[in-house]
Amino acid sequence: MLVILFFFLFNVQLSWHSLSVSAANLMDMLAKDKRFNTLVAHINHFELTHFMSSLDGITLLAPDNDAFSKYEYPIDRSTLLYHVVRKGMKMSDIYDGQLRETMLLADYSSSDKPRQRIKFNIRKDDVYCGGEAKVIDRDIQVNNSTWIQVIDYVIQLPLRLGDTLLQRNKPLYDLMNSTATIDLLNQPKPFTIFVSTRKDIFEKYNAIEQAYLTTPYAQEDVGFYFNYTVIDKAIFMDEFTSGKTTYKSLTGDSLVIISDKKSMSVNGIPLQSTDIIASNGVIHEIDDTFRPAINFTARKYLHGLNGSHMVHWIDQHKLTFLNESNHTFLIPPLDSINQSLVSADWLQYHVLHSTWLETDLRDHSLLKTEFRSDDLNGHRQRLPVYVQHEDIMASRGGTSIMFDKSRMIGDNVTVNTDVIYQVSEPLSLPGDLVDTLAVDLDLSTFIAVLYVSDIIDEFRQARGLTFFVPTNEAFKELGLVAKYLVHKTARDHLQTLLRHHAVPDILYHDQMRTGQWTTMANTTLDVHGSHNGPVTIGPSKTTLTTHDLLVSTGVVHTIDQVQQPFNITTADILTGIEATTMMQVVKGADLWDEVEKAGTVVLVPTDEAFSHVDLEQLMKDSVALDRIARFHLITTMTEWPDAWHGEYSTALSHADKLVFSGTALDNLRVKVKDGHDEARVVGVGRLPDGRGVLLIDAVLVPVRRGLFGLPWVKSIVVVLVLMTVVTLVVALIAFFAYKIYHRRRLGYRPIH
Repeated sequence: MLVILFFFLFNVQLSWHSLSVSAANLMDMLAKDKRFNTLVAHINHFELTHFMSSLDGITLLAPDNDAFSKYEYPIDRSTLLYHVVRKGMKMSDIYDGQLRETMLLADYSSSDKPRQRIKFNIRKDDVYCGGEAKVIDRDIQVNNSTWIQVIDYVIQLPLRLGDTLLQRNKPLYDLMNSTATIDLLNQPKPFTIFVSTRKDIFEKYNAIEQAYLTTPYAQEDVGFYFNYTVIDKAIFMDEFTSGKTTYKSLTGDSLVIISDKKSMSVNGIPLQSTDIIASNGVIHEIDDTFRPAINFTARKYLHGLNGSHMVHWIDQHKLTFLNESNHTFLIPPLDSINQSLVSADWLQYHVLHSTWLETDLRDHSLLKTEFRSDDLNGHRQRLPVYVQHEDIMASRGGTSIMFDKSRMIGDNVTVNTDVIYQVSEPLSLPGDLVDTLAVDLDLSTFIAVLYVSDIIDEFRQARGLTFFVPTNEAFKELGLVAKYLVHKTARDHLQTLLRHHAVPDILYHDQMRTGQWTTMANTTLDVHGSHNGPVTIGPSKTTLTTHDLLVSTGVVHTIDQVQQPFNITTADILTGIEATTMMQVVKGADLWDEVEKAGTVVLVPTDEAFSHVDLEQLMKDSVALDRIARFHLITTMTEWPDAWHGEYSTALSHADKLVFSGTALDNLRVKVKDGHDEARVVGVGRLPDGRGVLLIDAVLVPVRRGLFGLPWVKSIVVVLVLMTVVTLVVALIAFFAYKIYHRRRLGYRPIH
């Protein structure tokens, strides 16, 4: 009986204890403990006493008085509600990373009125709430389902996602702050964001793309990158069930979350830290980076290659290349550009028509640019490219590429169907025809002739022109003919000759084929050429010494012979060299017809040479005048000799010859055969059919001839020799006749 009574009394006492615990409320427990005076005061201040007293089945994370004294921020109603967990929990029920709902409504609107979560962590057997608040006194029971956990710090309310990022990763926040994403994350809407802890979140892009994404011009794409990491709902990993779930990010891309309770990943990337609570969502951190499929274009690559200045100018001039495809861009450094020269034409010249990879380029080729010039009749201006394969330090092969005078820097960059080259300096648009040729000393004669012709403006204004320009050496070969061409009386001929060298069409070297082209002189110019073969022009098959010199109005090729579309007479040359005295002599001797015959070369003494002759007396003596005139004509030429050497008969007679010695013009001399007169050749004028003029510095006088057409001295010698021979013959005949007569007188008879 005593035992039964004992058990009865014990059960009654236990039941009374349980009843007393269940009858107690939260506020009573707090009021009894002086550690919570500050907490109770705040509860009363915000009129939460009745609310707190009515709570059951909750856990109060109760800061003590010291915790409030250390808290620097204002206390409000929300702060207090955030310390109330909507489930009664003993600390032994807590695991690391556990999330629990609080009495505080989440900072975003939703039909189910979601509650703000708080996260628990365990560090060395200590429990921390909401970050840094440590539980210092555990499991104070209010009733069977309500507990108080004393903490040493007031738990700060979660911040918006943007502000939370600012606290945890300022460099990332600063980058995100340049986009609209940061404003989105600070809106009262639920979001989940996956954040990389890497220093370079763009590491999976190439260097150019990374450089672009860090420029001010990439805000939209950087925003796209961050939007790729955001889901428009709060996904808490502690509440995530095992398995795989696919969500759509703000960009519409799929983010696949996989959990097996041992590890969690998103798109195959392990989650490093999960459930970083914000007032309007949650952050999960990864020790890796995403690579969203950003649409990179030539425009964006130019920004990444420090070519933003080119992008700016292209847009400023309303050019559309960056919105198109299949272009090649040549980008010089900003500090190398004279910005006063930048124009739409200049920009178009830096953009090649079509895509040109480094392997497609050929040495001395001409590439079409996007610059369609009115000066070329709407044709695209060309750009020369030079490709040289060279050894670098004798260890590896290299290729040097020059776009005109601008060297390629680094390798070409390909983006979609566009190619970008960084070049050492800006390109120069082809200049004015005359200005361009004037800087070439080897074409100085042509420039001088062009000015003399009075049609220089005609060529400057011509559009779509191909000019075959003779070199100085070509004009030098004309000799005295050139003097005629620049003479005032030859102005029409000179203009025709220059126009004959200009074709009103653009003929680049690699496009020349055998055919005939009408020139600006309305004459025909023969061109002989084949694909990748040599090109010659004119009946003499003149070769191109250089080709494809670009000018603003067309293209220039230099040639080694002057093309003559008309016949020049000997009289023309005499006029050009102003050989007035010789012209009088020829006219006085009535030999103009003889002079203009094929194969006739006229030796023309200068007027200074004639000053040593009694010209007045000569002009009165028709015989002497005729002899002098004919003696200066060589009429036996079938073709112009390569070198003047040896004897040549004159029109005076076959016996009256001139002897040439020397090889080059500067030492070529002519001498009268059998005479003493000689002269130096100071100029040559070569014409077709063996005709031409030799300008000499002395008048040559023919030898006076006696008997047998020999000079007088030789004639006398011959007569004396003949007389001696005749005398000897007569003497011999007389001697033998006397001998025969004398023998017969003496009676000698022949014996038969």
